[in-house]
Amino acid sequence: VALDIFKRFERNPLFFQRWLMTLALQPNLSADDAVDSVRDAIAADLGFAATWIDLNATQRLTARMLASGVRQLYGKDGADFIVALTGKPPPSASAIQAALARLSRLGLVDKWEDEWRFTDSLFEAWVRQRPQGEF
Repeated sequence: VALDIFKRFERNPLFFQRWLMTLALQPNLSADDAVDSVRDAIAADLGFAATWIDLNATQRLTARMLASGVRQLYGKDGADFIVALTGKPPPSASAIQAALARLSRLGLVDKWEDEWRFTDSLFEAWVRQRPQGEF
């Protein structure tokens, strides 16, 4: 179980240590509940919610597509993903490009080997877990 938890924290020893401390201080928590508790605390410490609030709807959708592994952000895959998530038509390709540019300026994403990726895997996981109502 511990190795799986370590992997879930992107092999970050400090976050794993925090999980162990959470379990020690709150023995009534299950391993998964302790993971959730640590992730929430990390998100608060790193200001994920404040960053999220500063993004507009298209930037959030674009971030969610990236976090979910959508490869064709401007194509059919991206459009289908957005319709499934929101029930609304997708934004234009130029709006998605502008969203990527803003996410890049904020240091949240970067283009590596012709592919857009998050710069922080913990923020990526946090975005992937955002409820559907936030889009």
